[in-house]
Amino acid sequence: MPDANHMKSDGTFINFADASERITSAIRTIETEHAYIHEGIFFESYNKFTLAAGATRFVTLKAPAGVYLHYRPTNLVTSADKVTIEFFEGATVTAATGTAVTPVNHNRNSAIASKTALIDAPTVTADGTKFAQVYIPGATGTGGTRTGASAGVSNSEWVLKPDTVYMIRIKNGSSGSNDIQINFQWYEESMG
Repeated sequence: MPDANHMKSDGTFINFADASERITSAIRTIETEHAYIHEGIFFESYNKFTLAAGATRFVTLKAPAGVYLHYRPTNLVTSADKVTIEFFEGATVTAATGTAVTPVNHNRNSAIASKTALIDAPTVTADGTKFAQVYIPGATGTGGTRTGASAGVSNSEWVLKPDTVYMIRIKNGSSGSNDIQINFQWYEESMG
């Protein structure tokens, strides 16, 4: 067997010569998320809406049985202050409420569709268990003007349970309406 090859436990060969950069022969590496984009299993959904003062918006997501959903923290931008984002596991939602959202594959050459059900503005009857929260304070300026803020995607992720409803609650604590842009990102792996 050539030195550049290695056999994996399943009997397939890896050619390490393919892992080197063409000109310098240095080992090429990419982050896992980047590799998942290449594989066509990294998805994103986005939504922009206006929340009235004191209003709340719900978004739910659920991976089917047999799929691990690796959820990346939400990217959110607000036009005003005082937004709270809470993340719940095991929420109860009234069937056929809200609007189904079609996620976008980050690999635009891939025909793979997300298996995750994402619902915008469903009727939530029970929150479930809260396990994460982010508060975006923004700021209040001269004359009571409010400025927004943003919360970005970090390098952490949540590996969510298959066949479980997760709910994101966005609360506008501002005294005025708030324009909000929210992006969700995740990748999906089959169990086993």
